[in-house]
Amino acid sequence: FTNNHLESETEYSYGAAIYNDDGIINNITGDFTGNNAINKNDAKGGAILNFGTIGPINGNFTKNYVEAKLTQLKSG
Repeated sequence: FTNNHLESETEYSYGAAIYNDDGIINNITGDFTGNNAINKNDAKGGAILNFGTIGPINGNFTKNYVEAKLTQLKSG
């Protein structure tokens, strides 16, 4: 999983290489290198964002990142 780039101007950018929402992923073999998620508000999971089940991961994680470009302050 190399150089996957996820960028959006909508609400969020989640999981550039793998996004698992309540699923089951068995064993993963491979390196995660240079993956990124960029969004103006909310970015999570430069390589993986997991809300389900993932088995063992056999590989290296290098230079994966997220970036949130906040454009305004929100008050609650």
